[in-house]
Amino acid sequence: MAAENFVVAPEYLSIYVAGKRKISPPIDLDYGGIAANEDCITVPCLYWNEGDTTVTVANFAELPSQSAPSYDGVLNTPEKILMISEANADIRDVPVSSIRTRIRIWIDHPTQPQNIVIAWA
Repeated sequence: MAAENFVVAPEYLSIYVAGKRKISPPIDLDYGGIAANEDCITVPCLYWNEGDTTVTVANFAELPSQSAPSYDGVLNTPEKILMISEANADIRDVPVSSIRTRIRIWIDHPTQPQNIVIAWA
Protein backbone atom coordinates (compact mmCIF):
# COMPACT_ATOMS: atom_id res chain seq x y z
CA MET A 1 0.00 0.00 0.00
CA ALA A 2 1.34 3.40 -0.94
CA ALA A 3 1.38 6.24 1.56
CA GLU A 4 -2.05 7.78 1.99
CA ASN A 5 -2.80 11.35 3.04
CA PHE A 6 -6.05 12.70 4.43
CA VAL A 7 -7.23 15.74 6.35
CA VAL A 8 -9.15 15.68 9.62
CA ALA A 9 -10.68 18.22 11.98
CA PRO A 10 -11.99 16.04 14.82
CA GLU A 11 -14.45 17.64 17.19
CA TYR A 12 -12.78 16.07 20.23
CA LEU A 13 -9.23 17.08 19.19
CA SER A 14 -7.75 13.64 18.70
CA ILE A 15 -7.66 10.58 16.52
CA TYR A 16 -7.30 6.97 17.61
CA VAL A 17 -5.13 4.24 16.15
CA ALA A 18 -6.35 0.79 17.18
CA GLY A 19 -6.30 -2.85 16.14
CA LYS A 20 -9.90 -3.65 17.05
CA ARG A 21 -13.25 -1.84 17.20
CA LYS A 22 -14.05 -2.02 20.92
CA ILE A 23 -11.40 0.01 22.72
CA SER A 24 -10.92 2.23 25.73
CA PRO A 25 -8.83 5.09 24.38
CA PRO A 26 -6.01 6.17 26.70
CA ILE A 27 -6.21 9.73 27.94
CA ASP A 28 -3.24 12.06 28.24
CA LEU A 29 -3.96 13.67 31.61
CA ASP A 30 -0.64 15.54 31.58
CA TYR A 31 -1.24 17.14 28.16
CA GLY A 32 2.10 15.81 26.98
CA GLY A 33 0.94 14.58 23.58
CA ILE A 34 0.43 10.97 22.53
CA ALA A 35 -1.09 8.51 25.00
CA ALA A 36 -1.01 4.75 24.40
CA ASN A 37 -1.88 1.36 25.75
CA GLU A 38 -1.55 -2.09 24.14
CA ASP A 39 -4.85 -1.73 22.23
CA CYS A 40 -5.08 1.97 21.28
CA ILE A 41 -3.01 5.07 20.65
CA THR A 42 -4.56 8.51 21.15
CA VAL A 43 -2.95 11.15 18.94
CA PRO A 44 -3.73 14.85 19.49
CA CYS A 45 -4.86 17.05 16.60
CA LEU A 46 -5.06 20.77 15.95
CA TYR A 47 -8.14 22.39 17.46
CA TRP A 48 -10.85 21.99 14.82
CA ASN A 49 -11.72 25.70 14.89
CA GLU A 50 -8.06 26.60 14.20
CA GLY A 51 -7.69 24.45 11.10
CA ASP A 52 -7.23 20.96 9.76
CA THR A 53 -4.68 18.30 10.62
CA THR A 54 -3.02 16.41 7.77
CA VAL A 55 -2.43 12.72 8.44
CA THR A 56 -0.09 10.49 6.43
CA VAL A 57 -0.36 6.72 6.87
CA ALA A 58 2.26 4.40 5.36
CA ASN A 59 4.32 1.29 5.78
CA PHE A 60 7.56 2.35 7.46
CA ALA A 61 9.62 0.94 4.58
CA GLU A 62 7.87 3.33 2.16
CA LEU A 63 8.73 6.50 4.08
CA PRO A 64 11.77 8.64 3.44
CA SER A 65 14.30 8.87 6.25
CA GLN A 66 12.68 10.32 9.36
CA SER A 67 13.88 11.83 12.62
CA ALA A 68 13.20 10.05 15.90
CA PRO A 69 9.45 9.40 16.27
CA SER A 70 7.25 11.02 18.89
CA TYR A 71 5.90 7.53 19.63
CA ASP A 72 7.38 4.09 18.99
CA GLY A 73 5.59 1.01 20.31
CA VAL A 74 3.72 -2.20 19.60
CA LEU A 75 -0.06 -2.30 19.13
CA ASN A 76 -2.30 -5.37 19.35
CA THR A 77 -3.91 -5.85 15.92
CA PRO A 78 -5.87 -9.12 16.34
CA GLU A 79 -8.02 -8.42 13.26
CA LYS A 80 -4.89 -7.60 11.20
CA ILE A 81 -6.31 -4.16 10.55
CA LEU A 82 -5.00 -0.80 11.71
CA MET A 83 -8.13 1.24 12.43
CA ILE A 84 -7.89 5.02 12.43
CA SER A 85 -10.90 6.84 13.83
CA GLU A 86 -12.13 9.82 15.77
CA ALA A 87 -14.76 9.83 18.52
CA ASN A 88 -17.65 10.19 16.07
CA ALA A 89 -16.51 8.36 12.93
CA ASP A 90 -14.20 5.79 11.40
CA ILE A 91 -11.58 7.39 9.16
CA ARG A 92 -9.53 4.59 7.57
CA ASP A 93 -8.87 0.87 7.93
CA VAL A 94 -5.40 -0.22 6.85
CA PRO A 95 -4.55 -3.92 6.48
CA VAL A 96 -1.46 -5.13 8.36
CA SER A 97 0.16 -8.56 8.32
CA SER A 98 0.43 -9.40 12.01
CA ILE A 99 -1.58 -9.61 15.24
CA ARG A 100 1.02 -7.32 16.89
CA THR A 101 2.22 -4.37 14.85
CA ARG A 102 5.02 -1.91 15.50
CA ILE A 103 3.72 1.64 15.20
CA ARG A 104 5.77 4.82 14.90
CA ILE A 105 4.15 8.24 14.95
CA TRP A 106 5.62 11.66 14.24
CA ILE A 107 3.81 14.86 15.20
CA ASP A 108 5.00 18.41 14.60
CA HIS A 109 3.66 19.78 17.91
CA PRO A 110 3.16 17.87 21.17
CA THR A 111 -0.46 18.93 21.76
CA GLN A 112 -1.74 20.65 18.58
CA PRO A 113 -0.03 19.12 15.56
CA GLN A 114 -0.90 20.20 12.04
CA ASN A 115 0.90 17.18 10.58
CA ILE A 116 0.85 13.58 11.76
CA VAL A 117 2.72 10.66 10.20
CA ILE A 118 1.67 7.13 11.22
CA ALA A 119 3.90 4.27 10.08
CA TRP A 120 3.63 0.56 10.72
CA ALA A 121 6.16 -2.22 10.31
